[in-house]
Amino acid sequence: MEAQDKKITDMISALSRIAHADGKITDEETEILESVQINVLLYDQALSDALEDGIIDSNEKDLLNSLKIRILDEAWDIAKVSEGVSDDELKILEVILRKLNGEEEV
Repeated sequence: MEAQDKKITDMISALSRIAHADGKITDEETEILESVQINVLLYDQALSDALEDGIIDSNEKDLLNSLKIRILDEAWDIAKVSEGVSDDELKILEVILRKLNGEEEV
């Protein structure tokens, strides 16, 4: 599970770097980061539960996939609240999508 913890930490760090790239983190960016962190922890717990017996069955797989979608959906919903989605928010969303698809390089 240590590898999974590192993936979570890496994802949050990458998102924080992107959000802070312009020297400031807006309230919406902060909200996105907090939402992602909470949802990734929920995903991690569901993954841990699913791996307890060493097998991820179809119901567990569906749950994990829906949690991944939830991470991105909630981030998108937060980003589009005010005056549209900023370039920084788009970059954050792109990183979330890449990380959720297992792409390591961001």
